[in-house]
Amino acid sequence: MYASSSHYGEIWPMIAEKAWAKLVGSYGASIGGSNRWVLNHVTNDPTVNIALNSTYTATNTAGVALWDKLKRWCAADYLLFAGTHSGAWVASHAYTILELREMDVDGTTRKLVKLRNPWGKVDWTAADSKNAANWEKLMVELKKRSDFKEEGGKFWMNYDDFLTQFDALDAALG
Repeated sequence: MYASSSHYGEIWPMIAEKAWAKLVGSYGASIGGSNRWVLNHVTNDPTVNIALNSTYTATNTAGVALWDKLKRWCAADYLLFAGTHSGAWVASHAYTILELREMDVDGTTRKLVKLRNPWGKVDWTAADSKNAANWEKLMVELKKRSDFKEEGGKFWMNYDDFLTQFDALDAALG
């Protein structure tokens, strides 16, 4: 009755948050929890947690293997979440990973991660972002796809920046 959203049909996150707060006892008790813990309880699927650290770069063996794994998980429609570290542009915050895309722009292949911020307002503003010179070229390429939508809370980040801003990756594999 009291729930509303600026996007039609998107009150389910509020309902899910309320249900989770009831399960753990209060909204306060749900703060600072782990994505994996929530995924285990809500989906009952097997989950995996990957600690992202300096061993992962976009071009080394570990980073390339992780990219390939994320692509398979996205293709399988697994629930994917990532958490920022305490020094990130938005500290210690959880995001949903929605899509991965490899795009060729001016002869360079760009690896992009589409994320959703549940707060809906804080966008990424570095490297391949709206403030960067190559952003427009990337957007032209993305908009060529008929399913492209630019919506509040959803934004693209390059894979290099993803690996430097996030320290936890959680997936429900079911």
